[in-house]
Amino acid sequence: EHEQYKADLQAEMDRARADANARWEATEKAKAEKAEREKLVAPDRMICTTIATDLENLINDYQIPPLNTKEANDLVLDLVASLKTRIYGFEQRGGQLV
Repeated sequence: EHEQYKADLQAEMDRARADANARWEATEKAKAEKAEREKLVAPDRMICTTIATDLENLINDYQIPPLNTKEANDLVLDLVASLKTRIYGFEQRGGQLV
């Protein structure tokens, strides 16, 4: 009976060790994949952030000429607001590309 208890205990310890090793390997694999993804994304993030900043500065400095119709004026204002919102959202996510 004592030997069976020892064998069961050893088997349980072996399972726990195997589970821990599997979790560790999965974590290490996820870290490596994340690092590889970051290598790919970092240059794109820098370019997108530069473009976003340049566009935001352009929008802020640009004087919208008078338009003949309210609809055209509303469209331009909506486009500017939409772009500003997208730029702001991108920057708030830390320039993260999904």
